[in-house]
Amino acid sequence: MKEVDISVWQYQPQDPKLMWRLLDALSDDVQMSGAMGGTRVSAWFRGAGLENGSAITTLAERRQPLKPVEHEYIRNNLEFLSGLARTRDLSEADHRQWKAIGEEPERMICDPDYCYREMWVLSLGTASKG
Repeated sequence: MKEVDISVWQYQPQDPKLMWRLLDALSDDVQMSGAMGGTRVSAWFRGAGLENGSAITTLAERRQPLKPVEHEYIRNNLEFLSGLARTRDLSEADHRQWKAIGEEPERMICDPDYCYREMWVLSLGTASKG
């Protein structure tokens, strides 16, 4: 099973704490908190009776120059996160930053030092014979 783990999402040069505060505010959201659990899948497999569990974690970075598909993917993520931020209890400063990011995602994405990070976990397990 391949699962994303958004707990490592970073959009540099944005301060990573802006993302951490948003993820903390989203911790009660079932879909978003589930996307923070990629590293726990092996434990879930064991709990379900699977054996020989293992996990392979891959950190992916996207830097300039971005491919058009990467650019679009990141822009869509930033617009989505900006919309989520409007619905959460964040500081006024965080709301202003997320609003600006949502209105002009290109400003961040086109920065020559831009770097996007995401993590994927491939979890493996086998069903017992019995």
